[in-house]
Amino acid sequence: LAGSGALCLKKGAAAPEVLTVPQTFAGQPVTRLGFNALRESGTVRRIFIPEGVRELGNYCFDHCTKLEEVKLPSTLRVIGKCAFWRNPSLRSISLPEGLEAIEEKTFEDCENLKEIELPDSLMHLGKSAFSQWRLQRAVLPRSWRNRQQEIADAGIRCPVEFR
Repeated sequence: LAGSGALCLKKGAAAPEVLTVPQTFAGQPVTRLGFNALRESGTVRRIFIPEGVRELGNYCFDHCTKLEEVKLPSTLRVIGKCAFWRNPSLRSISLPEGLEAIEEKTFEDCENLKEIELPDSLMHLGKSAFSQWRLQRAVLPRSWRNRQQEIADAGIRCPVEFR
């Protein structure tokens, strides 16, 4: 546990194919996954993140080439810079209501991510957050209807629906 509730995989440790992040570690609640928490893990396919986690740190799951499924908690508020960058096996992800910020390049180069639905709670969408040309559908909150430049800056170039 790397200070202030941030959990990180020990450098050089191998992650299992299915990883369930604990709610507590060493008697402390896990409130965030830290910088580089599972970066470049070539083994993990599924990750289940428990309630109580509020933040995914920068580069948290960067280049996890086999990552297919991530279960995010309803308590999640921030997904850090490049958190899911370079994850070619990621095909879908359900973003929870309550999520407030997706930082820059978060889902860049997730080449098999075909569609995304952003929650009504989202206030910030970083530059190049979805920068990859294969996104085919995006559903955004109605409140984003007049934020076309931010949507374009986020790399969303596919048809956009507002709900």
